[in-house]
Amino acid sequence: MKEEVAKKEKSSGQEDKEKFLESKSYDPRLTALRTDLQKTKGVDKVTLPLVNKKGNAAVYAVTATTAPSSCATEDLVNTLRNDVIPKATKGKQMSADLGGTTASYIDQASEITNKLSLVIRNRTRAFFILPPARLPLTVGPAQGGGDERVLHPRRLRRRYLRLQP
Repeated sequence: MKEEVAKKEKSSGQEDKEKFLESKSYDPRLTALRTDLQKTKGVDKVTLPLVNKKGNAAVYAVTATTAPSSCATEDLVNTLRNDVIPKATKGKQMSADLGGTTASYIDQASEITNKLSLVIRNRTRAFFILPPARLPLTVGPAQGGGDERVLHPRRLRRRYLRLQP
């Protein structure tokens, strides 16, 4: 009985291997790319490629050894995009892109960071260029309860204008 089970296990494993070798997933370009991805420091595992029916597109799932929000994961994504993938696809008549949830969050955070300085700069310029809002300004003792005076921005501007030479 045990021998029959062992034969079935061996035969099913052999059949799977033969199916893989006959499939489009065995394209040497895809296996070379997978090997390069696996060798990269910070990569935990890479799945076998899922190839579409036409055989002109494949998808890998790459898992990092670090958390998705880690700086090391961001470095890994940049390394894969800038170094590993271009070297693995160069001269092989194929192209590859790195995407997914983690990569898109990294891209989004990068864009926000790049635009944030522009927003702060424009807000600061607007603060100094645009006239002050016409809202009353309350000035009084720090703890309240004293004689509070209400100063209107227009009055403050008049005093400021008088000081100019």
